[in-house]
Amino acid sequence: MSTVMTPEQFYIWNQQLQLSLETVALITAIRESPPVRRVRGRANNVTGRYPSPKMGRSIQFESQVEFLAIYGMERDLVRLRPEIGEPLLLPLAEFQNLRADGSIWEVSQASPSPMTSEIREAILHASPKAQQEANRRLREMLAYAREEPVTASMRSVRRWWHAYFGYLGTL
Repeated sequence: MSTVMTPEQFYIWNQQLQLSLETVALITAIRESPPVRRVRGRANNVTGRYPSPKMGRSIQFESQVEFLAIYGMERDLVRLRPEIGEPLLLPLAEFQNLRADGSIWEVSQASPSPMTSEIREAILHASPKAQQEANRRLREMLAYAREEPVTASMRSVRRWWHAYFGYLGTL
């Protein structure tokens, strides 16, 4: 289990992510401030407290979305929002490796998407459930490639690996 980041670890983390001074100041203020308000339970939402080893205190949440965001931040997960399709959670280290070798990049007005019309059409026609399953399979294959434990059967992961042809191979 991780512990609260020391000031030195926080500085190194900021340098690794190349955060702006404004972002670092905001994160520092958040880390040092008490809760702004108490969470409220309403119909059909999930409330609770997450004991944060990184922050050294409990973090309150009042929805499953907030809980998943906290959980991802605690485990250094990056949430990718594709142009189309379902979001994908990746470990920070994997995200940095993929970004460094040019496998993923930010799409903007200045750098348009290289997505072909065939790929765009396939993703648009895939259901959200199929896209979530494709994201899960991709995470399993990335863990397999790093020789880390996987939660799916090794037979399935190997089958996906051999059948994999880009992201569409996991749909």
